[in-house]
Amino acid sequence: YRIGNCEVNHLRRFWHLDYCRLVPHYGSCPRQEHAKTSNGTLMTKKALYILSVVACAAGYVWLAVSSIHAEEGVWRGCLFKQLFHIPCPACGSTRALIALCQGHWKESLLLNPNGMLLAVLMLLLPVWILLDIIRREDSFFRFYLWIDRIFIRKRVFIIFLFLVLINWCWNIYKGL
Repeated sequence: YRIGNCEVNHLRRFWHLDYCRLVPHYGSCPRQEHAKTSNGTLMTKKALYILSVVACAAGYVWLAVSSIHAEEGVWRGCLFKQLFHIPCPACGSTRALIALCQGHWKESLLLNPNGMLLAVLMLLLPVWILLDIIRREDSFFRFYLWIDRIFIRKRVFIIFLFLVLINWCWNIYKGL
């Protein structure tokens, strides 16, 4: 399908219409500075980048505080576990990151596989965002929109939810 000078593959999804104008204009599709996500909220590129940098910084602070207090044996990081007396789906992620930082990748994977994913995210996101800012690109924002379109599919969401539930059952079984 073509709308104006732009190709649109799936007209049934409303967010594809945000990429191009419905009337012809001169030049290619205008760069999108914001997008409606699958749940209808508006996420700007700037808000996504700020949120991602703040989340990474908070993750680094949490990791530092956790590793300092873990040695003292007084740190009780999971509020969910303190309230409900069962581990949350993410329980063990901080310990997995600490083990990974110490070079114990096998222990990290056994504690919680999410630790590996978090490590990759915490290392790549700041670099990716910095490169986008320096190059004046929006590759991270486009990646975010692509992931959002993938997770709106019911089948993908159910598979992801199933993996989270399996990890949660494993955490409960291990007695984290």
